[in-house]
Amino acid sequence: MWFPTLGVVAWLCCLSLGPVQGGKVLVMPVDGSHWLSMKILVKELTRRGHEVLVLVPETSLLIHSSESFKTEIYQVPFTKAELDEKFNELRTGVFLKPPAFTDMLINVQRLVNFTSLQVKGCESLLNNEPLMSQLRGGGFDLMLTDPFLPCGPILARVLSIPAVYFLRGLPCELDLKANQCPSPPSYVPVFFSGNTGSMTFPERVKNMIMSFVESYICKIIYVHFDDLVSKYFGDNMTYKDLVSHGAIWLLRYDFTFEWPRPVMPNMVFIGGINCAKKAPLPADLEEFVNGSGDDGFIVFTMGSMVSNMPEDKAKQFFDAFQQIPQRVVWRYTGVTPGDVPENVRLMKWLPQNDLLAHPKAKVFITHGGTHGIYEGICNAVPMLMFPLFGDQGDNVHRMVVRGVAEKLSIYDVTTEKLLVALNKLTHDKTYKEKMVELSQIHLDRPVQPLDLAVFWTEFIMRHKGATHLRLFSLTGAAESGIVGGKVSKPHSRRYMASLQFHGQHSCGGILIREDFVLTAAHCQNFDRPQEMMVVLGAHNISKSEASQQKIQVAKYHPHPKYTGKHDYDIMLLKLENNAKLNKYVTTVGLPKKDEKIPANANCLVAGWGQTGAHEPASKVLKETTEKMQFSFECKNMWQDYFIPDHMLCTKFDKKRGGVCQGDSGGPLICNKKPQGITAFTLMADCNNPKYPHVFTKIHFFLPWIKKIMQGYGNVA
Repeated sequence: MWFPTLGVVAWLCCLSLGPVQGGKVLVMPVDGSHWLSMKILVKELTRRGHEVLVLVPETSLLIHSSESFKTEIYQVPFTKAELDEKFNELRTGVFLKPPAFTDMLINVQRLVNFTSLQVKGCESLLNNEPLMSQLRGGGFDLMLTDPFLPCGPILARVLSIPAVYFLRGLPCELDLKANQCPSPPSYVPVFFSGNTGSMTFPERVKNMIMSFVESYICKIIYVHFDDLVSKYFGDNMTYKDLVSHGAIWLLRYDFTFEWPRPVMPNMVFIGGINCAKKAPLPADLEEFVNGSGDDGFIVFTMGSMVSNMPEDKAKQFFDAFQQIPQRVVWRYTGVTPGDVPENVRLMKWLPQNDLLAHPKAKVFITHGGTHGIYEGICNAVPMLMFPLFGDQGDNVHRMVVRGVAEKLSIYDVTTEKLLVALNKLTHDKTYKEKMVELSQIHLDRPVQPLDLAVFWTEFIMRHKGATHLRLFSLTGAAESGIVGGKVSKPHSRRYMASLQFHGQHSCGGILIREDFVLTAAHCQNFDRPQEMMVVLGAHNISKSEASQQKIQVAKYHPHPKYTGKHDYDIMLLKLENNAKLNKYVTTVGLPKKDEKIPANANCLVAGWGQTGAHEPASKVLKETTEKMQFSFECKNMWQDYFIPDHMLCTKFDKKRGGVCQGDSGGPLICNKKPQGITAFTLMADCNNPKYPHVFTKIHFFLPWIKKIMQGYGNVA
């Protein structure tokens, strides 16, 4: 039994080692408490020798310059006063009770009003050409960002660098949907439903209904984000499509807090990252809390954004605190009564985690943000919770159900309700006992959250991404040569292109104009697209043949409706330099009309891919013929994966052979014209005769192809 223990210790030792070589990290944070958590990782990356640059809007609330990292200030089209006004709308709105059944919609509207201003700031950054030019030449290894706002993910794609996401979660669970996590409403609670991981049948029905409501609300929440994304990356690309290319998702929660649910391997849980380090209290504050005796003290804060409240609300708290034996440390900047109770200490800012770590801390009064919740869990302090907006209602529900917290509404709070709740939390030992148990479970882990976050961030820098952890539908470029067939006569298929990363073949393609290659959209490595090289005039790709032309890709044009799944799997590559047409390299003409290739017609396929499901790839170009298959037969086998209008399919014959992994993007030639682009086969079993091979139908996409190419000049 000691061998596994030694393994864990060895791994921890590896995690504690400094990086061999410092990387360059670009950081696009979200203001407020989001930044307070991310800053912990940013400082640790700097301490470990990485060069970190934080992009900061000129009007910021909590993001400031630091000796721990570099900052770059960028202009935004709004003033500090306008930003404060938006935040004040959020602050004051949380104390106004909405009409019945409208609280969710009002919450959504407040969020949209705030994020629409941030979208304008993002556009200002993206249109700042001097700064963008500086960032393009910065040589950054990755983008660290919070996808709660769209600028970081957009910037990562513009700069062609992998993105590490640092977040609590996204509205409408967009983080889970973007990663294609299964979310059956039978056991995964929908946000705002009030359900738990254990639902009765009526609760499951409610959960299902809420999932439909959520889908409508999501369209409202993300409309500004979708518009911005489509503006930069083409129509019909949504924000969900964009963030789905995130390399690693560092999620600020774990399953001591979250309900159990399916997740993907690129989702890493770092709940509690903000409560690892504790500092001694200032002398005067230490004296105040120590003076509380056996009764102890209460920590009261409503988060980084709310430090005051209407006078009538505040009076209820002051009156209640005057009647309890505990002392209170309260972050409060509002109007104070003339006689503040002697047991109350008001502060503009307080060391929350350090106070909660004090042995005399008895209760934590909080709004239910995850930053504070995890500090409460880490330090085993029961909570009195007042959810204000956003995900806080669900956060609070999780803690109340676990028996470690009481919930009150800020709308109708009274002195009497406060006294009853505080009396329960301080005198009923079960709250403390359950919180201690929850804390012990949370803290019982082989790796600290900060070490885990650092490891995966540096992993992305070392490996330029983590595509092996991301879900691809059916096959991807790395999964998807010709099985059987024959070696092509050298340079007989002069239009063939080998798409390579670091000299390694990844996909095929065809040269359709001196400056354009047509291939499959899934062939782009979204983590490191700048490293793709197009090799033309090749026969043996393991050699540097005199006939070969190697040309860098200047721009990628995946179809705007391509989302990483099976449909719209087609892409144009704009070459940095024109290919030189000669006896080794030429273009191939596209079909001018839909030729309706009949079933059983023989069509040619070619490529440098695998020579069998578990065989190595071919170094020389191979080819064979495959017979066309009826569309309805393909539909019966592939179901929703096969779209007859967009796709063609062929039968695999073991004697003839056919396409396999590595042939993606290569052509299906019928009647001497490329009719299709190799799209997918059965994953890891390309020579399974039961499953047709599927190709993207070129003719269907001719208008789009012409439109893109016309943007660079006339098309013959």
